[in-house]
Amino acid sequence: MDYQIVLNIGAGLIAFLGGWVLNNITKAVERLDSDVRELPRMYLAKEDYHRDIDSIKSMCKQIFDKLDSKADKEDRRHGNEDRRHGN
Repeated sequence: MDYQIVLNIGAGLIAFLGGWVLNNITKAVERLDSDVRELPRMYLAKEDYHRDIDSIKSMCKQIFDKLDSKADKEDRRHGNEDRRHGN
């Protein structure tokens, strides 16, 4: 066999395998890119988490303040009844 034919076949195989590897790398990079772009939809951003937690904390504070004011009213009401009964 002529060396030129062997060289051409070898170069063709190397080019084919190189193209195949390059194509696979390109597809993998595109998949990673699409995965990275999907992250904000899949996970919560730190700022959003802090904002939501602050909102929950303020709601809990309002609830506790209302409960405390009701408890104070109940204490005052029961305190007055205790004095009337001599307790």
